[in-house]
Amino acid sequence: MLEVSDLGVGNGIELNIILNYLLANNKEISTFKCSLIDFSYHMLRVAVNSLEEYNFENEKYIKNVRVLAINSDFRDLHLCSSLLTSNTGCRFFTFLGGTLGNFLEREVLTPIRKEMTDKDLFLLGVDLIGERSKEELVSSYDSIYNRKFLFNPLQDLGITIEDCNFRCYIDDKISEIRNSKTIVSSFTQDREIQMAFSTKYELESFKIYLKENYGFQTIKKIINDFGDYAILLLKK
Repeated sequence: MLEVSDLGVGNGIELNIILNYLLANNKEISTFKCSLIDFSYHMLRVAVNSLEEYNFENEKYIKNVRVLAINSDFRDLHLCSSLLTSNTGCRFFTFLGGTLGNFLEREVLTPIRKEMTDKDLFLLGVDLIGERSKEELVSSYDSIYNRKFLFNPLQDLGITIEDCNFRCYIDDKISEIRNSKTIVSSFTQDREIQMAFSTKYELESFKIYLKENYGFQTIKKIINDFGDYAILLLKK
């Protein structure tokens, strides 16, 4: 049995792709245990329904996949450690999308590293700088959609969007990884309110950081055609 733990599962699309591939191509593993971890109860329900309804290997999925939904923040992984205990000695952790860049790296990587054993594997998605300039990185976030989305919490405080100046800029001091670029989105009304940030990485510097700070070895890497996203298969 293969035990997969998807951290911050969201709508489950990435996990569904992985399960489709494993169910269609793996002849050695007959059963899968999938632990879905997300702090949003709503998104957990979406993910469970997505896995059930849109799996291309539906008959195999019903017969061979067991799903455990855990309503928890992945940064508190130690609190649900007993639910993730492996009976087979090997677990497969996944943290996909570009979510890593929305946190300080140690907030995400430290709890995962502590939970893993030498037999476990870790599949990590990373947003890359690629060939994009600073101006191109900033412009991808400086949009009407992003402005309206990020303003919602401030609206609940009685602040009107017309009274705020919205801007995006690069801050090189947020990430501790060399050659990374962090795009900050903020509103200003009397003072600056930073609402979100997203860090993009230079791949080789990122791999060195993983090795030197967490002992992660990169077993395999896959980079998309645009050069702005990579998936790394890691081991302690």
